[in-house]
Amino acid sequence: MDEMIEGRTRSWKYRRRAAFGLLAFGCGGLAYLLVEGNDSELHRQIASGLVTIVVATIAAYIAGGVADDKFRDQHADTYRWRAG
Repeated sequence: MDEMIEGRTRSWKYRRRAAFGLLAFGCGGLAYLLVEGNDSELHRQIASGLVTIVVATIAAYIAGGVADDKFRDQHADTYRWRAG
């Protein structure tokens, strides 16, 4: 996944860090609310937002990987020609 294309080898490294950081933040916040949170409207809204962050992060990470793979497949000949 981190192949060398035009000198860019670290793009997925940083994407993974950002995605896993957001997932850790969202899951950590949800765990805190489950253990320490009160049954109040504020905490329900916070939990709803954290679930949205987790779901959106997973969806964007998967969609980004699919789009990146499709782009690389479409332009594989162009990159091979430039590298060679």
